[in-house]
Amino acid sequence: ASWTALSGEHTLRVCADASVSDGGNIAESKEANNCLEESFSVKTKSHDGDDDTEGDDTGDGAGFNPPGCSIPSNEGRTVVSFFEDGIIAGGTKDEATSGPVSVSIPAGKYKITLESYDDHFDKTGQEQKKEQFFVRFFSSGLNEIQRTSSISDLPEDKEVLTEIVNNELNLPVKINRLEALHTHWGKTSDKESVMPLCLALDKIEDIPPPLPSPPPALECPLESQSERAIFEFSDRGLLATEASLSEETINALIPAGKYKVTLVSYDNHSDKSEQAQKNEKYFLRLKNPSGQIFADTPSIKDLPEDRDFLTETVAENFNVLQNAAFLSAKHSAFPSSDKESVTPVCAAFDKIIPPPPEPEKADISIQKSVTPSEKQVGGIFTYTLHYKNEGAGVAESVIIADIASPVGKLGSYTMVKNSDHGACKAKTNGITCSLGALLPGASGTIQYSALSLFAGTIHNTAIINTPTPETTLFNNKDNAAVVVKGAALPKASCDSFTANPSSVSSGGGTTLSWTTTNASSVSIDQGLGSVASSGSMAVPAFLQVSHILLAPAAPEEATAVKPR
Repeated sequence: ASWTALSGEHTLRVCADASVSDGGNIAESKEANNCLEESFSVKTKSHDGDDDTEGDDTGDGAGFNPPGCSIPSNEGRTVVSFFEDGIIAGGTKDEATSGPVSVSIPAGKYKITLESYDDHFDKTGQEQKKEQFFVRFFSSGLNEIQRTSSISDLPEDKEVLTEIVNNELNLPVKINRLEALHTHWGKTSDKESVMPLCLALDKIEDIPPPLPSPPPALECPLESQSERAIFEFSDRGLLATEASLSEETINALIPAGKYKVTLVSYDNHSDKSEQAQKNEKYFLRLKNPSGQIFADTPSIKDLPEDRDFLTETVAENFNVLQNAAFLSAKHSAFPSSDKESVTPVCAAFDKIIPPPPEPEKADISIQKSVTPSEKQVGGIFTYTLHYKNEGAGVAESVIIADIASPVGKLGSYTMVKNSDHGACKAKTNGITCSLGALLPGASGTIQYSALSLFAGTIHNTAIINTPTPETTLFNNKDNAAVVVKGAALPKASCDSFTANPSSVSSGGGTTLSWTTTNASSVSIDQGLGSVASSGSMAVPAFLQVSHILLAPAAPEEATAVKPR
């Protein structure tokens, strides 16, 4: 027999041949020693979580006396009753949870009915508007498989609400336990209370349950790549409250080196507004073949509440100092009293390959000198070039060009000493050389001569070049200048300068006669101007004057004076 007792003090009396009076009391037994008695107290929880007995003041004028589940057990229906205690929204998760309850519910599709209770019948002061809960389903692992929709808020004129919350709910795998959770837990500080009474599952027989499919956490989203190692974990998940469930270790061969590390996590709370776990994180521990821990990666971030999966690169340049043989996924929040759960899906270690070292650079240089530095037209200059590879790398395809400026002042270029590497050729206005490859430290000397053709200052610039990268280009050219002077001019002279007659009266006239040698120009002063290098000229005599004959020639000049 089953019955429901209200809160308070009770005495239960059972007699083998008892008769019941009209008032419901058990009459005396006809036989002695045929009855047993047992006294007991019934307590329930009030809205504020305290134990109340019948008659206690709960704050709203009545005791908290829950009825039993009113949903009948029909064929094809599974009814699960919860513990007779209320749950509240504004407390801890344990205070917001009823259960877990062990069950055995086959996979399939079900119509779901929930029943709730709260003792506010005919209480006009009732202001709780969130007396709701939903049910979570679990398989043998830690991960939630499914959850129902929430039951509606209890109307103020009713103490019990029975409601179909899902017409078709899919349970993809066998369910081993379930629990009821307050719909508004984590969203309010108000102690909204409600008692989950029971759950009814009516199997939809004409729709067979789907075949179990692998949990999505088993599907690693990371793609295979060159130099990438991917390690996958099981789907059992990690729990922060228990040491044995806070870590999972797998075999993993990871050679020493530097890696980019990417982690993937999973928890099935997508689109579930009740989710409030803030430490769904884990990190990896690397262990050597002896099982000793030698490195920990950074933790992956907490899963956003609107996502089931998170992929994150936790280290761009993670240094693995020794070969790893084992890899452990460890819950970041352990140890914790909160039931924070997360499933490590997989991890990728991307080997960082260092770039090849840059080739050694060359450093070719050239120095130029000339002797003598000054000549007259027709003189010969001798130029000397000294080249060297002062760098650590081989200089490939080295060439030298030495060209005079301005063009045409020098000529008859002739090689005096050819290059120690490759060969040089004399050109119309200079020389060119192809030296080939110059090893580090290789050097050589080149000499050539040039004939001075015209006066002036001539610059010769020698340039050495290579396609090989060099440490510097400042020493790749050098310049030498020479001065070419013109031929020496003969000395000018005034050989004769006469006046005939040498003395005349005013108004008369005289004839000037002259001869010069090597004069570039000849002139007579007193306004007579330029004249031939030798000759004569009649001039009037007005005053007592003297005429000067000028016959210059660079760099000297000759002067003769003839008075009259």
